[in-house]
Amino acid sequence: NVTVSNIDNDKPILTIRGVPAVWTNRSTSISISTDKTCDIYVDGNKIGERANSVIYQVDENKTFTVRAVDEAGNETTETVVVDKIDKTAPTLSVLASNLTAHVKRVWLSAKAADEEGGSGIRSITMNGEDVTGEATVTVTENGDYLFVATDNAGNQATYSVSVTNIDNEAPTLTVNRNPDEGTWTNVGVSLTIVLSEPCMIFVNNIVFTTNEENVGFYNIEENGTYVI
Repeated sequence: NVTVSNIDNDKPILTIRGVPAVWTNRSTSISISTDKTCDIYVDGNKIGERANSVIYQVDENKTFTVRAVDEAGNETTETVVVDKIDKTAPTLSVLASNLTAHVKRVWLSAKAADEEGGSGIRSITMNGEDVTGEATVTVTENGDYLFVATDNAGNQATYSVSVTNIDNEAPTLTVNRNPDEGTWTNVGVSLTIVLSEPCMIFVNNIVFTTNEENVGFYNIEENGTYVI
């Protein structure tokens, strides 16, 4: 009698785990295992000899072929696609309506984009507040405004805007007259108007400007009430 027990016609069974199902910004470790001892190849390169399992690190999106060959020469091949790795930060830009002239409010418009084939933009925040989807953000106070764009893999880009030109406080003015009130004159009254900041001055809706020291002068020739 002859006993034969070394014939193996069964192909090895490959099990592959660790392929990212959601976006990540990290390299991923792929677990490759078989149901019996095999030589294991990735894209033709042997990464495991007479092994039941190996770990294969993938640093970027790629498609690769895994081949397992058992001791009898049976082999199994499987194609693996890794397409959820994104290590590139998005781009972020912020446009301001005005950062020089004195205004009551400033509009800030943030625009973020991910590279082609990237994970896409998940959110944009301004000083921690979610402004995703808003075309513009209105700010009414001076200060530093930090925008952060985050993509679906967790990569971030930042952009800071400093606003210093918002002015919501009314100017103060001091009016000096010559001669003083109560003193009669036949040559008119001269007004010296001193302002706390650069302004246009209206006297009874007639406009005139001040000098570099924020001082304006106006002569009155007739009695009456004058609104400054």
